[in-house]
Amino acid sequence: MRAGPTLGTLQFIFLFTLFNLLVFHWPLVRAAKGHLDLSLTQDWLALGSVLFLQIVLMVVVLALVSLVSRRAVKALAMLFVIGNALALYFINTYNVIIDGIIIYNVFATNTKTTMDLLHPAIAAYALGLGVLPALVIWRIRLVPSRLALRLATPVAALVFAAGWGFATSSTWLWIDRHWAQLAGLSLPWNYAVNLGLQARIAHEARQPQTELPPARFTRDVPDGRKEIVVLVLGEAARAANYPAYGYGRDTTPHTRDLGFAAFPRATSCTTFTLGSLACMLTNEGSAAPVNTRFEPLGSYLHRHGVDVIWRTKSSGEPRTTATLRESVAEIVATCTGTGCPTTQHEEALAQGLADRIRAMPSDRVLVVLHQGDGSHGPAYSSQYPPEFEVFSPVCATVKIAECSQQDLINAYDNTIVYTDYILSRVIAELGTDPTWDSALLFVSDHGESLGEHGVYLHGLPNSLAPAYQRDIPFKLWLSPGFAASRGVTAQDLVRDRDHPHDFVFHSVLGAFGVESPMLKPEFNLFAR
Repeated sequence: MRAGPTLGTLQFIFLFTLFNLLVFHWPLVRAAKGHLDLSLTQDWLALGSVLFLQIVLMVVVLALVSLVSRRAVKALAMLFVIGNALALYFINTYNVIIDGIIIYNVFATNTKTTMDLLHPAIAAYALGLGVLPALVIWRIRLVPSRLALRLATPVAALVFAAGWGFATSSTWLWIDRHWAQLAGLSLPWNYAVNLGLQARIAHEARQPQTELPPARFTRDVPDGRKEIVVLVLGEAARAANYPAYGYGRDTTPHTRDLGFAAFPRATSCTTFTLGSLACMLTNEGSAAPVNTRFEPLGSYLHRHGVDVIWRTKSSGEPRTTATLRESVAEIVATCTGTGCPTTQHEEALAQGLADRIRAMPSDRVLVVLHQGDGSHGPAYSSQYPPEFEVFSPVCATVKIAECSQQDLINAYDNTIVYTDYILSRVIAELGTDPTWDSALLFVSDHGESLGEHGVYLHGLPNSLAPAYQRDIPFKLWLSPGFAASRGVTAQDLVRDRDHPHDFVFHSVLGAFGVESPMLKPEFNLFAR
């Protein structure tokens, strides 16, 4: 291949910085302009500060790398254009911002959900804005600029930036107010920095867990009976599409007459699964970091003699000690006899559940059923079997911005109907033995945006997230035996108050009658 053009290292750095700014930062400019009045000089300064920051960061980073190796400068620039192209696809297609939540989800989401996000259009971004510019960069031959200039460049850029910052200090407050959104649209820093943070979180997640203080049960289970608490962790279900929260459609026909109680004003701790799991399943609640080191709910109860059955179609879950752990794929593969699921849809979570409970030696059993598909987009129409397409026509593409909002809502509502069917299946399994006193809690990890104000999916920081991503269904069902033994019905436990995710940990303990220093009565649904 004939040699490409020759550029000085610093010349290349400045040209690449300009290319990066002009090609990849239109979403950043668009977002900034949405908060500015460009008829005002002050607001032009704010926009200039945002863009100037992008220039300074790129020049400083590449100039510092050039002190080590010219090849490293080219390699880093090639990685940046490819990474930027992929990130720009998701920003433009789903109107998301690339922050720590999104990066964390990339590594934690199951393979099917990740694949659902892809569309052939991503190839156009990857090739046109990523691979082709990377090939051009690869062909460029860099010659060394003078060492003194390479040393002086990052210093001069930082000094100039400091001067600019001082001169435009009146814009600092505006930048700070909108920093989460602006930072999440700054390519490549949004994903580069958060990839580093993800590596640190992954390392910390492997550290030993801190055991919680000893607990005791305040009552004995009567001879010949079992106490069972089922915790169903929903995926991306939003309260706005449930009749119990005022929705006009009947999206819960399968459990309508089963006696579910819905708790008002239920909110998720975060807009992404792993953050919400840490909140729901540890004593820290809303204060829990994603990489919390405290022993989770399942391990705590298991250590105190409760058998734990964990069934899931998700991934990236907290390390939990379980008596039996099964994935949907394993349930389908090992099922024998009649009525076995023939696909890996999530009704398999209920398959043979009664037999699994019956085989547990303890008279106390915690069952965790964790959806991985649920109502997670964008491929809503693939999350349920065809016979559950109650509402139609549906949006059947992952480029959901191209669908009418009604078609998108139809597909989403069908996922709610299917989840409702799964809950009815679980209750049917619990009803196979009259000696079981059972409680079922259903709570979603977060909500979902369906194009309201141009926003789709979930994962926005709490400061930016609309209510659709935070308001969730939180429902309780009690078997007749459980209700009789406590002298209370599910409806009796409903209070007119807020119900954040913090309730989950403490209410499961409360359902088992656990007395523990970790139990907070204000978050225990069963507290009298």
